[in-house]
Amino acid sequence: LEYSLEELRDHSFYDLMIPETRIQAQAMMVRLQQGDRQRFDGCFRCSDRTLRWAIVSMTPILTPQNKFSGVLVMLTDITERKQAEAE
Repeated sequence: LEYSLEELRDHSFYDLMIPETRIQAQAMMVRLQQGDRQRFDGCFRCSDRTLRWAIVSMTPILTPQNKFSGVLVMLTDITERKQAEAE
């Protein structure tokens, strides 16, 4: 998404998402907190204001006591695939 580390420190992950993707990701947080992995297609705004599509893979991070402590998120760029599907 081409943000600098300084830019990313000033924003939450949700700030990088378009509203529809943000709603979807926030809804999945309940299942993540229960220990379930989540995956969906989402759209993000790059630092140059363009949009990029990605497969969002979210894995909960659990303590040794099996309590939720965070999320590991991986994005896989699928912008070209989405453009081809639209055509």
